[in-house]
Amino acid sequence: MFLRKGIYYLMWSEGGWTNESYKVAYAMADKPTGPFERIGTILEKDSIATGAGHNSAIQKPGSDDWYMVYHRRPIPNEDRDHRVTCIDVMEFNENGTIKPIQMTFEGVAANPIE
Repeated sequence: MFLRKGIYYLMWSEGGWTNESYKVAYAMADKPTGPFERIGTILEKDSIATGAGHNSAIQKPGSDDWYMVYHRRPIPNEDRDHRVTCIDVMEFNENGTIKPIQMTFEGVAANPIE
């Protein structure tokens, strides 16, 4: 769970790690105790990975720069437990909802904390 601009975000993994149903979903609320409204999924299979999850959200202190750290099953899947740790940019729409995370091979550019 994290707080951004007065909105509480709760994120979780769904589906099965060993198949394409593995993904990250989230909900939003005005209070940390809810009630939370499920919004949808923001990280799921694409041309880079068959599934992604177990995420964390990180904010650069003093900014509105957000990142998602997660792991995914790369294509081709080498075996059941093959995982890659990743970090990609997390962006928000005007209404506070989270834009779908774009998986990359590059990750993110350096963004030092001053």
